[in-house]
Amino acid sequence: MILVDRRVGTLQSSLLMGVVKGSTLAGPWASGRACDRWGMKAVLLAAFALSALGLSGMAFSHWIPLLALSAIVAQLGDSAFSPPARILLTRLVSPSERQESIGWLRTANNLGQIFSYTLGALLSGLGIPLLVFMDGLSSLFAFCLGFKILPRSQNKKNAQAEATPKENPTAQVTDRQKRLLWLATLLITGFSFIYELYMTGSAALFRMHFGAAGLRVFSIAMVVNTVLCTIFAVIASRFLKNPNFCLPVGLILTALGAAVATEFHEHLYAILGGMFILTVGEILYGALGQYVLIQMAPAGARQGAFYGTSVMIQASGKIFGSALAFPLVVKGVHPGFSFLFSALPFLGIWWVIRKDLTRVMAS
Repeated sequence: MILVDRRVGTLQSSLLMGVVKGSTLAGPWASGRACDRWGMKAVLLAAFALSALGLSGMAFSHWIPLLALSAIVAQLGDSAFSPPARILLTRLVSPSERQESIGWLRTANNLGQIFSYTLGALLSGLGIPLLVFMDGLSSLFAFCLGFKILPRSQNKKNAQAEATPKENPTAQVTDRQKRLLWLATLLITGFSFIYELYMTGSAALFRMHFGAAGLRVFSIAMVVNTVLCTIFAVIASRFLKNPNFCLPVGLILTALGAAVATEFHEHLYAILGGMFILTVGEILYGALGQYVLIQMAPAGARQGAFYGTSVMIQASGKIFGSALAFPLVVKGVHPGFSFLFSALPFLGIWWVIRKDLTRVMAS
């Protein structure tokens, strides 16, 4: 929306979004390896600090290169959060509670987003920079809270003990394990691509069509999304156990909902209806997606590195989604078809690994 407000051209906007989202590759890759070496607390605190610094810089940057640099720092912090947070949660609970623990993390994130998007709808008249700065302050608060309440590793040895799971710390990783992890990662990357294509494209599309009210329309649609995800995230994680239902059906519904909301973006009811369909798909995917990948990441001293690399690959979907949003969605003649065709190759990957998904969930 900032790029639209400053009348940055389509080509330059695509390049800037691609470069900014490119930083999401470095965040999880580095944080996963850092978890194996220094433990979870240090990495989580660093992620919050980078987010606070980058978002605050975005709020006050009027020079495009400085805006891009601030956004890169913010994305580094944002993308560095997931590996330590998810792995730490799954290690704090029993194996039978791991899937539900990720559901609770999604619920907490969605509660924060409900608050954020509600403020976006109510305070849109104050301007985007103020809202971005409020995001920076929330990251700073998270840093202070995390410093206070997260368990502290007293030394490097304790940090490494925290980072290394107790089960099978020296187990050998087979080529089959790696192949399955990377194929499953590519499947989940499909969700990242379609979701980011929608998020970036719809935000700009609504701004162009509705003018100053575009932020309010986008925020209302996202409130619908986050309220439903908050209500059903934990419920879905408790009762949905079949990845061969959740992942392909979730992918199809996510693409279909994004297609409806963008193809008929002139009508608010179509936007809300599309968002509802997309949200159902997101709930199905969220119930099992990251849990399956953590289960597939080989346990041992390098689990953080494997899962961090998986999250990095998923981030590539966000890069391509944001970079292609302007030509395919904002300037596309029929943006809805872009989402539908995008789902096809990822459904093919699911078909290849469907039997392995069943085996992993049974183990």
